[in-house]
Amino acid sequence: MQDKVTFSGTGGPVPSSGISLTPNPVTDLLSVSIIGANAGKYRFLVYDMLGRLVISQTENISLSAQTVKLNFSNLASAVYVIKVVDPNDNVLIKKKVVKHQ
Repeated sequence: MQDKVTFSGTGGPVPSSGISLTPNPVTDLLSVSIIGANAGKYRFLVYDMLGRLVISQTENISLSAQTVKLNFSNLASAVYVIKVVDPNDNVLIKKKVVKHQ
């Protein structure tokens, strides 16, 4: 299952851009693929269903297509919410991810 979100900014939507989360459900590593992004520091935030931040990872995105791995192996089986935040503090995606053992 893949989810895709289109980037938008002052120039409008960027063609062939988006974010995909795979696999979902996840067991160990979640791959977050970003296509068509501007360079800069992106934050990858994962919250449990009580709103507690359980993963916070900052990555410097320098290419227009890049994949970031998030480690879910130490998390309990549950539903989590992932948010990807761009360098301008815009939330690019907010999506549920299921963690299985």
